[in-house]
Amino acid sequence: MIQLENFDREFSFEQLVPEAVIKSVIPFLKKMGADGIAIYSPDFSLGFTDNFALPSHIDIIRNTLKTLSNNQAGKIEISVSDILYFPIVHEGEPVAYFVIRLKKNCRDHTDILMNAGFLLMKFFHHFMEMNQKMMMAADLHTIVVEDSFTELKEKNQKLEKSEKKYRDLAKSLEAEVEKKTKEIKYKQAQLLHQDKMASIGQLAAGVAHEINNPIGFINSNLETLKRYHEDLKSLILEYRKLIPFASGDKIPGKSEEIKNLIDNIRQIENMIEIDFISEDIVALLHESQDGIDRIRKIVTTLKDFAHPGKDFPEFADINQNIESTLNILHNEIKHKADVIKDYGKLPDLCCYPRQLNQVFMNILVNAVQAIETHGTISITTRHKDTNILILFSDTGSGIPKKNLRKIFDPFFTTKEVGKGTGLGLNLVYGIIKNHGGRTDVASVAGKGTQFVITLPLNSPLHKKGQNDGDC
Repeated sequence: MIQLENFDREFSFEQLVPEAVIKSVIPFLKKMGADGIAIYSPDFSLGFTDNFALPSHIDIIRNTLKTLSNNQAGKIEISVSDILYFPIVHEGEPVAYFVIRLKKNCRDHTDILMNAGFLLMKFFHHFMEMNQKMMMAADLHTIVVEDSFTELKEKNQKLEKSEKKYRDLAKSLEAEVEKKTKEIKYKQAQLLHQDKMASIGQLAAGVAHEINNPIGFINSNLETLKRYHEDLKSLILEYRKLIPFASGDKIPGKSEEIKNLIDNIRQIENMIEIDFISEDIVALLHESQDGIDRIRKIVTTLKDFAHPGKDFPEFADINQNIESTLNILHNEIKHKADVIKDYGKLPDLCCYPRQLNQVFMNILVNAVQAIETHGTISITTRHKDTNILILFSDTGSGIPKKNLRKIFDPFFTTKEVGKGTGLGLNLVYGIIKNHGGRTDVASVAGKGTQFVITLPLNSPLHKKGQNDGDC
């Protein structure tokens, strides 16, 4: 393993700046008036020299450098020449001192060489930084390469053992995830069915009223038909008295009796209003038949809503699904709102029809409950491109802006305790999403709300249906 302390080692000036680099700048300095070049180490000993062997000068320079209190460059004046010195700083400390001795009678070049010295200070500084990074990278590479084969083999064995452990764990987790997924789907289906039954339970009184109405007038019609039957029975009995006289056209001595029977028949017909009864019986039968059909439709629709539904998608007419939902909610809606329907021509949609019925019912029930006295609910369907659009608009109280982003959250409700579960719109969102669609809502407090449902015709349910169901 790489040890961090390897990065803390210090490099000397000689390691960071090869002698060849120093020699490469000497000709440049001599052209500018330099006579000798020297490099002093941090302990002030002479490390490199080029034509700089005068002992007196060396001692003067060493003593001057020892007295320096900072890393500033400077100048020493001796006899007929000047000596310039420049500290070479690396990582905040001087690692060497670069010294230039001017040629005799070249003191007028002092400023030029001083500037050149400053440039060389920066050059050496940057060169050392760059070279140090390269050397550290090389050391790092060496450490990695030198990692023993035995250690790598041990690591590989540990990795293989660990890999097997995690592979076994992954299989176990996969099985557990699959099990939990099935449980979640089952619970979700149960929740959907329970909410559906709860909604139907809340509407039971209205449905019962819807069934009681036709049952009431059917019962009344049967009572009327019973009375008509009694009247017609008495009339038929009078007709039957004429049967014995049907053997001939003229029966001597019986004409007066026949005439009296016929007069009685006419009196009874007038009394029971035979013409009215004949017409009313037909009307009563038609009305009763309509009532029976109405009851059958309500019961069938209720049965469809109460049924959990198939586990696979099937093709359905969305307009018809909305109509079925309106039939269930007829009594709930008729006292609160006028329903305006604008159905477009729609292709059949591959879907879970009963789930979509639940969506439509939840939205419509919310719309009815949002209308305080009497209002309007508008339903529009359209086929646009590869989507079916369904718009539900109401003139209810609307949704405050602060609540719009939370209405699809589970258990969020603004209704009183006991009047709302907070699952209605969450189920709407989940069901539509499961169909590959989108649910958008716009609302203005005090003016109303509009839900826009977008259902794609090419949803993922098509592929699922081809394998499992009717789509």
